[in-house]
Amino acid sequence: MYFPESGTLWGDSQLSHIGQSSNLVLRSNKVKQSEEDKSAWALRQQLSVGILPELEMGLKLGLVFGGKIETKTMSTSSTTEKKFSGLEDIEINSRYRLAKEGDIGITWDVRAAFSPSLSNYKPGTTSESGNAQRGGHQFAVGTSAGNHVQNFSWKSYLDLMFNFESTEENAQTGIEQGTYSSHMDFELGTRAQMEFDPVTFGARLAFHHYGANDYTLKATSAKINYDSYGDLILGLDASMAVLDNLVGYGGFDYSFTSDQGFKSSNTDYDISDRSVFGFNLGAKYSF
Repeated sequence: MYFPESGTLWGDSQLSHIGQSSNLVLRSNKVKQSEEDKSAWALRQQLSVGILPELEMGLKLGLVFGGKIETKTMSTSSTTEKKFSGLEDIEINSRYRLAKEGDIGITWDVRAAFSPSLSNYKPGTTSESGNAQRGGHQFAVGTSAGNHVQNFSWKSYLDLMFNFESTEENAQTGIEQGTYSSHMDFELGTRAQMEFDPVTFGARLAFHHYGANDYTLKATSAKINYDSYGDLILGLDASMAVLDNLVGYGGFDYSFTSDQGFKSSNTDYDISDRSVFGFNLGAKYSF
């Protein structure tokens, strides 16, 4: 697990694409109500600096473009398209190295990140593009441990994400529509790498849990109750040193997702058959 020396600046530039499909099903009779396909591109930039031999501080920026959601309603066979794009909420992050391999046989890090909300969440409409922001603050803490033996390395990690209450706003009128309650997510995973000079291949297995939350409509105070659900994530990647201080990489992830239930107007629905696929290309460098 790379850690910058004190005074060293390093960066991670990444281009990624994600695609997601799902069905909305009425729980009582399992009749499909609609099909949804969502996709987007994103550019993300992480810049970090070594403050002390054991401490780094960083900043992460993101820009989403080409985002769209296509929804096909089964009863009418009609399809609508809604677009979204724009800056993501900024993230301020830090990492502290508790132990090096020579101390206890493994490398052990702890980290924290805070992402303040810069704008309300604005989902797109058929006539107005939405944004790419959450609409609420997020605070995350995590820890990871790993080791490197000859050409093989591994890392296991646990991250906790605390999502504060978020606000949804109509992208066309600017009127507040409702609020999502605060909730907590977590991700537990492990990653392994094998070096075959000059290319290093890696694999990742992780479980991401999304906490239950409620959506409250501002006009009527009615609530929509969303159940928790989870993703089992499989990932493969490869990287290669281009220069002494420049490493290029690429990879893809596929998620197996459990059904997510929710209740609206005393009717139970399930978001089912959800699949998520993503890939990325990037470069890590120091200067």
